[in-house]
Amino acid sequence: MPIEFTEQAAKLTATETDKKVVGVQNPDPIAQLDIEMNVESAQLAMFSPTLRSMLFHLSGAVQHDLADQAHDAPDVRFPELKYPLKWEHKMEDAIFTIHRGLGGKSDLVFDKAVVKHFGLTPKQGGTVAIHFRVRSTTPNKAAFGALADLLKTDIAFSLALAPDPDPDE
Repeated sequence: MPIEFTEQAAKLTATETDKKVVGVQNPDPIAQLDIEMNVESAQLAMFSPTLRSMLFHLSGAVQHDLADQAHDAPDVRFPELKYPLKWEHKMEDAIFTIHRGLGGKSDLVFDKAVVKHFGLTPKQGGTVAIHFRVRSTTPNKAAFGALADLLKTDIAFSLALAPDPDPDE
């Protein structure tokens, strides 16, 4: 199962832009974005089918309220581990889209993005905090200002690998 998200709620925690590339005249501007979100632990399956059972279990020693009973494994299995766990996976040629609520042309689409530096922090109750970094050329110069406005705010994003080119074309 590939790592994919569709209109996922998250927070843009950091952004950095750069217009300089050594040896390139008038390079495309590059944006680096740090994303953080909280998701249900079942979404760990996109990293590995056994990751959720490694990080979560049902502890008989813990008294659960009704909200925790919605999960069959709400307890962090190893609270002594140091989190976030680093997931060494690199997505190349990904499409990262920040949805700005108006659809279509208002969305910021970063194609040919590199997504890496995944960090996973399991939370008591059956959720997991996931953070990662996106690096890509910016869609246009106006995107620089839009990214500054979105910094440290809640966003909705989608992430997917670019479709394979059609060999018949």
